Amino acid sequence: SKPDLSKCQFEDSIKSLSVNKLQLTPTTINKDHFCNIKKLFDVSFESDPHSNIQISKIPDQLFFDCLIGTLTLSEEISAIGFASFCNCKINEIKFHPKSKLTEIGSYAFYYAKIISTLQFPRSIHNIGNYSFAYSTLPSSSITLPDSVVSIGNSAFVGCKGLKEIIVSSGNQHYKSVEGILFTKDGKKLIQYPSGRRGTSYVVPDCVTSIGNYAFYECSSFSSIT
Repeated sequence: SKPDLSKCQFEDSIKSLSVNKLQLTPTTINKDHFCNIKKLFDVSFESDPHSNIQISKIPDQLFFDCLIGTLTLSEEISAIGFASFCNCKINEIKFHPKSKLTEIGSYAFYYAKIISTLQFPRSIHNIGNYSFAYSTLPSSSITLPDSVVSIGNSAFVGCKGLKEIIVSSGNQHYKSVEGILFTKDGKKLIQYPSGRRGTSYVVPDCVTSIGNYAFYECSSFSSIT
């Protein structure tokens, strides 16, 4: 069943900050959840003083409906948890040049609004179910790197400004045909971008299956054949 992500799930969550920069460390990162903070603040992930231990995963549902300026992901972060930034507005996401991020969890950026460039690091393997569903992305186009091996159900459904999903040519699992996302063999049409305009679409003959909600909110269509 679909989780309830319409409101903050933690009554004891932090709802205001006295600082404009939140630095989370391995000691502090699992202590709190942050909900409904409307004063702009930056987020970064650091090691504790006098320690080399690094944060490797952003916890599930860490932020909800927060106004984040710059979100800086450190090199050692390998996973973004379930609904970690659900319904947040984020001005900028900075990935480390040597990022080890491999997984973006389900609903991670569900209904989020990302203002500045979103460029996936070349370390990404898995993009979870509904991870960017109904989000507002900074560009009409996104590019998935060669490293992606798994894209969950409806990962980009309902992104109304998204007109094309590009896949790097060296990717062994997925491809893009005229901005539409398919499996590499062309047998499954995964996502027709919601922002792509057109009144009709002819599904290629080689397609044997169509992903859940692949054409959801493509309101300009009069026919799909």
